[in-house]
Amino acid sequence: VRKAAWGRANNLDTLYDSQHNLVKKLCGGLYGIQHLCKKHYLALVSFRQSSNERLGNIHSLRPGIDRKTRDVQDEYVRASRQLSRLRKSDPRYYESRERLARLRDVMNQAVHAVDLANDSQDIIDRIALGVDSAASLLLHGKNTVDKLLERYSITEDYLDKALPALNFTRNLMRNIKSLYELNKVISESIRQAGTIEAKLENPRLLARVQREVPALSGSSTVDVLDYLNSAISLRRDFVLQNR
Repeated sequence: VRKAAWGRANNLDTLYDSQHNLVKKLCGGLYGIQHLCKKHYLALVSFRQSSNERLGNIHSLRPGIDRKTRDVQDEYVRASRQLSRLRKSDPRYYESRERLARLRDVMNQAVHAVDLANDSQDIIDRIALGVDSAASLLLHGKNTVDKLLERYSITEDYLDKALPALNFTRNLMRNIKSLYELNKVISESIRQAGTIEAKLENPRLLARVQREVPALSGSSTVDVLDYLNSAISLRRDFVLQNR
């Protein structure tokens, strides 16, 4: 029974250490994942804010770009009509044609600016959508890690609180082992005492002791044992004092 109890205590000790180390490693890993999730989430939020600012700039510039584009288009239409009414022999013809060419270039640049603004807005919208999705996933991951950390932190606290009980069990098992050894010594002493007592139960041996020590004449076996123990103790003390 003692060996079985000692084995169970050792198994409990090993199980506690392994579980405690595992929980600590898991908590350390989860803290690292939590830090990364938070770091990247904040970076995505910052990028999203920057994207919103850029979109805001585009939206603020868009009315002016559209207005200038319409003005250039209207002016180009008027210049084109004016040129169509002029003959090549008219001195204003070539001047109007050059002006129309310049307006065409300006109009193309304005249209290109509008297209670029539209493309930029579409790209930023798509990126922002991806950023929102990634941020949502990171936030979900962070919340999941937070919940796992909460559970494992509770487990870690439980294991920490269970440590005194485990130490008590360890000490108890050590005491049981010491008590077992002490019990063996006591059992051996009792056995030897029983052997001596059995010898003294021999009438001839008891009579011999009583003859050599007249004061023990008629004494019981227990009294004889007490006398012998006292004599042995006195002899031991005398030897120690005169050593």
